[in-house]
Amino acid sequence: MVYYGLLLYFVLEYIRPGSYVPALNALHLNSIVPLAVFAGSLFTKRVKVSEVLSSQNARWLGFLLSIMVISGITCDVKMYAITKFEAVIGYFFMFVVLKKELYDLDRVKGVLVTLVLVHLAVGALSPAMFSGDGERHYIASGSFLGDGNDFALSVNVVIPFCLFMMLESQSVTKKLFYAGTLAVLILAVAATQSRGGILALAGVGFYYWLKSDRKIIGV
Repeated sequence: MVYYGLLLYFVLEYIRPGSYVPALNALHLNSIVPLAVFAGSLFTKRVKVSEVLSSQNARWLGFLLSIMVISGITCDVKMYAITKFEAVIGYFFMFVVLKKELYDLDRVKGVLVTLVLVHLAVGALSPAMFSGDGERHYIASGSFLGDGNDFALSVNVVIPFCLFMMLESQSVTKKLFYAGTLAVLILAVAATQSRGGILALAGVGFYYWLKSDRKIIGV
C-alpha cells in the first residue's frame, strides 16, 4: 500500500489534478498523500530507518538541511528561508520513503515508468509549450516545473529511464511502446525550443555514445 502511495505521490506532484478540478483542492491530496506515505513507510520492516539515515546520501541531505537552518537564522527575509526549508524537508521525507520502499528492481521499474508517464501527461496538458510562437508558456498545472525550460530539463532526466525500460522489456509490444515513448520525449524537448534542454539532450546522447559498443552506428 505504501509503495502505491509513493507512485500516487509522483502523479500528484507533477500533474496537480487540483489545477484542473478545483474541487479536489479541498482534499489537500498533495499534503495528505506524501505525509501518509512517509508515516506508513516508518512501519515497513524490509529496510530499517537506521539503515536509511546511515547512508551517504542521507548524511549529505542532513548537511544541506543544517546549512539551511543556519541560513534561516542569519538571513533577513525569514519567511522565504522557512518556505524553502519546508520544501527541502519534504523532499528529504520522500527520500526516506524511496530508500525504504525501492528494495528490488521491479519496484524501481514501477517508479521509472510512473515518471515517464507523468511527463507525457504534463506535456499533453500543456500544449501551448510546443506552439513555437516565441512566447514563454508555463506548465498548465502550475507545478514546480515552471516553464518549457524546466520541462525540457526534467524530460532529459526521464529519457534514460525510458531507454532502460525499452532495453529491459522482454515483450515486443512493450519494447515498441517504450521506443515510441522515447521518440515522443526527444521530440518534446526539441519542441520546447529550450536551448538548455537541447544542450542537456546532447549531453545525454553523447554520454550514451561514449558508453556504446557500436559507435559507428551511433554516429
